[in-house]
Amino acid sequence: MIWLIGLASAAPVQLNTATAEQVEALPLVGPQKAALWLEWRAIRGPCSSLEDLRDLPGFGLATIEAIRPLAVCGEPSSEPAPPAPAPTLLRPVTIDINGANEELLRQLPGLAPDLAPAIVEYRDLHGAFESCDTLIRVPGIGPATVAAMGSVCVAL
Repeated sequence: MIWLIGLASAAPVQLNTATAEQVEALPLVGPQKAALWLEWRAIRGPCSSLEDLRDLPGFGLATIEAIRPLAVCGEPSSEPAPPAPAPTLLRPVTIDINGANEELLRQLPGLAPDLAPAIVEYRDLHGAFESCDTLIRVPGIGPATVAAMGSVCVAL
């Protein structure tokens, strides 16, 4: 009982930003329901009221009433939201086929990964490529492959 009084005197848990540990500590929740809530929140987004939790298995009226004095949904958090992470590129904007190593060449759109070593070998034997279109000289690379590379491929 002392535990509940201690929780009630603290600021309510904002379920839209709460960690697994914070959700798990709420009465009648535990680790399984906390994990289920976090998965639901990641897919559906923030809740607007505690009643939204009724969509989750195991979050019936008893659970919602038990956490009502200790948790909130939809109200702005007193802490600022963390900054969004900077977007990461899945592949470089351009890849210079005359300077790229095998690992970088494997990122060319449409290129089968096993053809990257063939490009390096051809380049080592015959010198720099004049343009990306000249990649068709490499055995296994045809016009469709070169076309799939689009503007990512450059020959500098």
